[in-house]
Amino acid sequence: MKGKKTLIFVVIAILSLVMISAAEPAFYLERAVDANITLHVLNTDNSPATASSNCSLTIKNPMQVVVLNNQQMSFAGNGDFTIFVNGTSVIPNNGLYPVNLDCAQPGDHLSSNFVFQVTPNGERIDIQDAIFYLGLLTIFIVFLVISIANLRNASNFGWFAFYICVSYILLIGVLFVSWQISSNFLTSIPLIGTLFYIFWLMFFWGLLPFLLFLFLYMISQIFNEKELTKLIKMGYTTDEAKRRLKSRRR
Repeated sequence: MKGKKTLIFVVIAILSLVMISAAEPAFYLERAVDANITLHVLNTDNSPATASSNCSLTIKNPMQVVVLNNQQMSFAGNGDFTIFVNGTSVIPNNGLYPVNLDCAQPGDHLSSNFVFQVTPNGERIDIQDAIFYLGLLTIFIVFLVISIANLRNASNFGWFAFYICVSYILLIGVLFVSWQISSNFLTSIPLIGTLFYIFWLMFFWGLLPFLLFLFLYMISQIFNEKELTKLIKMGYTTDEAKRRLKSRRR
């Protein structure tokens, strides 16, 4: 029952964070890819801005750090102003980027604030994607809980080793999906995605050393079991045989 409550709490918490981080961006850009931003500017009387307008753009990243400071925009005609954005230096991360547009011309002045969103492919992430990721995360967590429960009840070392390997792999899956969810949906809190990515990377690259260690430990256990059986056949009690094996290691 406690495991079910924990699972429900995790799912509700993630859904809440998704809703909190949701905002309606003006447009979407692809992460770490150069882009030309074009904005249609209207004067206060709703007439298109002209070449005499002086428009500049300031962009902050999701951590509220200025990545483009009061950069001059170029007039493209019919009220459109454009600016080049470097993908690697300005939009290297997913998330919501607050923007301030400031335009001035003789007798008129305009200042506007909005946000755009950077995603892995430059497309809007729909609720269907969120449901898919949350469903996948739920499946991984359920099987992880089952595997850990069986790990505690393993009758021999063989089953113990099997369940600990399965639990380790499922944990990698949980961390990977959590990283994808936080990177794609919790864009207003990029630190969460970074932490999940670091943990996933650590466990992923630790899988091979972990399996190697478990294999060597299993070999040593099999050898000890044979030695223990051999000593018992020689007339030693189980406790005496275990003490002799321990003294040999020393």
